[in-house]
Amino acid sequence: MVTEISVVFVDFTKCQNVCNFLVEKLDDTVHYSEPNFYHGTQSLDSVRRQACLLATQNAHQKASEMARFLRQALGPPLVIREAETKEWEGPSFQQDSSSNRQGSQTFQQRLTNATFHVSTKVFASFEIHTRDKAKEVKT
Repeated sequence: MVTEISVVFVDFTKCQNVCNFLVEKLDDTVHYSEPNFYHGTQSLDSVRRQACLLATQNAHQKASEMARFLRQALGPPLVIREAETKEWEGPSFQQDSSSNRQGSQTFQQRLTNATFHVSTKVFASFEIHTRDKAKEVKT
């Protein structure tokens, strides 16, 4: 009897555990193909939103530190807009992109090549308020 089962995993560790379990229990009667990686539309949208939120949070933190350095208080944002967004699939900028050919890649290399990256730059403008200095009391 020959049966083909297709399973969708979100957790790659669980995928490997299930494959190992089946091979262990059913010996060489079980054959499994290499996993195919893909990204769902919702997860891509979530990564894009998260990148934009993190970029905005970083801009706020940087502006807050600059305001403190200038002995000022950071006010509310006046303008926040996405200035640039880059998306790519595969190794990050820091990793070597000259990996092995597709046929001879390890599981980790295939996973790295299927990883989706988003880089977002935002332009943010904030109000700056002067801090009220404590009045000096002369005695």
